[in-house]
Amino acid sequence: MVINFMYDDDFDHRKELESIVKSEIERHFNQEDYFDYHNNYASYWGGSVHINLSNLAFFEDIEKAKEKMAEMSDKYMTDFISEVQENLSFVPKIIVE
Repeated sequence: MVINFMYDDDFDHRKELESIVKSEIERHFNQEDYFDYHNNYASYWGGSVHINLSNLAFFEDIEKAKEKMAEMSDKYMTDFISEVQENLSFVPKIIVE
């Protein structure tokens, strides 16, 4: 699965997005789970942080977050996408291919 986190032309937004996505992907996945990571990717839709991620690893991450919520150890979703969105000061457009 390919995930593009889109940012506007604001340099600060790009740097913030690069930093947050990189730290969260390292926290949620093993290195063999993501194949491509480009922090300044020129896509059809504009500039993005681009990740090619294993489908299985992505869904396992969601399942872990759901289990934490069910056990009441976290009251919010703590999956990769939710954590990226939570830690940003702006809302990126996310395109999944």
